[in-house]
Amino acid sequence: MNALTNSDRPPTTPRSSHTASSSALRCGRTGRGTGKLSDKHSPRLLILTGLPVVLLGILGLTRIEPGTSALLVVAILFVIGLGHGMIMPAAMGVSYKTLRHSEIPSATTATNVGIRAGSSSGVAALLVLIQRNIAHRTPEADTFTHAFSQTYWWALAIGAVAILPALMLPRQRRPAMADTPRR
Repeated sequence: MNALTNSDRPPTTPRSSHTASSSALRCGRTGRGTGKLSDKHSPRLLILTGLPVVLLGILGLTRIEPGTSALLVVAILFVIGLGHGMIMPAAMGVSYKTLRHSEIPSATTATNVGIRAGSSSGVAALLVLIQRNIAHRTPEADTFTHAFSQTYWWALAIGAVAILPALMLPRQRRPAMADTPRR
């Protein structure tokens, strides 16, 4: 009996270590091109282009069913990785662009703490939702697949909210700050 699907058939989703490493590679490859584009164009445009790509991928995860092929799941994760690779370099670049050189070490620390705390909180919240969906599902249904696909609707809603702060980013690219002391 397979613990992930409550059936005798093998799991149809790839191992998490494979998907995490391939997601990092996709993000890195996309990020290099996005970093160059955000130096020439407004990061707002790149972020507002990448967010719908990520949301489209998450929408695909809401449609997962017990018979969904691993290839389709990998393709969906690829789309999410492409969108993420468009967003992150542009967002990080715009956040550091207005800082003086002497402020960057403190900003890096604050950014790392924020990313780690936010990621951990987000994962914990989604895991609570998955557990809640597992507890409220009928025994004859494919409990785990349903719990995950229902939870991804929440992830989609949370991701859609990210469009609002992205709309507040400047339309034009700002020049970098000079390293002058504050008064």
